Amino acid sequence: RASLATRVGRRAAGARRAVAARLVAGRRDAPTDASSDPGGAPDAASRREATRVSAFVAGLAPKTLRYGDDPAQLVDVYAAPGGTNATVAVVHGGFWKRKWDRASTQTTSLVPFFLDRGFDVALIEYRPRDVATWPGPEDDVAAALDLLAETREILVVVGHSAGATLAVQACERSRKARACVAVAPVPDMAAGFASKLSDEGDAVARYLGGAPRDEPEAYAAASLPATLTTPTLLVSCARDAISDTKNALIVS
Repeated sequence: RASLATRVGRRAAGARRAVAARLVAGRRDAPTDASSDPGGAPDAASRREATRVSAFVAGLAPKTLRYGDDPAQLVDVYAAPGGTNATVAVVHGGFWKRKWDRASTQTTSLVPFFLDRGFDVALIEYRPRDVATWPGPEDDVAAALDLLAETREILVVVGHSAGATLAVQACERSRKARACVAVAPVPDMAAGFASKLSDEGDAVARYLGGAPRDEPEAYAAASLPATLTTPTLLVSCARDAISDTKNALIVS
C-alpha cells in the first residue's frame, strides 16, 4: 500500500496540471446553450459546467472493456496521465432504466475529478431493467469488477442511487475492491416499493418483477445485507426526495 501511495503521489501533480489545462480550455470554449445536457442540471451555471465537463470527457479516448455479449456489458476506462492502474470504478444510477447510463453528466463529472488526483477511472455500464431484471444488473457490475481486477487495483467503487445499491452488492460478491462509497442507495427494497421510488413510481417493482408479496425472496436478496465485508461508506441527503436511506452516515 505504501508503494501504491508513493506512485500515486509522484504522478498526482503532473496529472493535475494536465487535467487542469484541459478543463481551463473547456471552460473557455464551452457553449452557453446546454439544452442537450443529459444530466438535467438544475440551473444555468450547472448546465454550463455540465457542458464543459462533457466536452472535456468527449476529448478523451477511453479503453473499452467488454465483460459480456450484450452491448451494455462494457466498461470505459480513462487513464490518468502517467497512471498507476490504481482505479476508481463508478456505477451510475437512474432507476435501472435505459434512459440513464454512464454518459450522464452526474457520472462523467467524476472523470476529471479523479483523473486530477492521479487515479484511473472506470465507468461501468450494465443492462437496463427492460433487458435484464434483477439479478441481471447486479451480476453485470460484479462481472465488471472481476474483469477490471485482472489488470488493475480497484481502490474504491463509487455508486449513486440504484447504482449505489448495485455497487455495494457487487463489492460483496466480487471482493475485488478495497472499499465502496454508496451515495443515496436503496437499502431496503420493500421500503423503496412502498415509497413508490422513481419518476414513475414503479422502479422497484419493475426491477424485481413484482410487488414484495409476489417476489419476497428477490426483495430480500436485492436489499443491502445487514453485515458488509467490504469497508463501505453509505451517504444520504437529509432532503433527498427520491431515495431515503434513513441513515445520514454509516461506516461499515
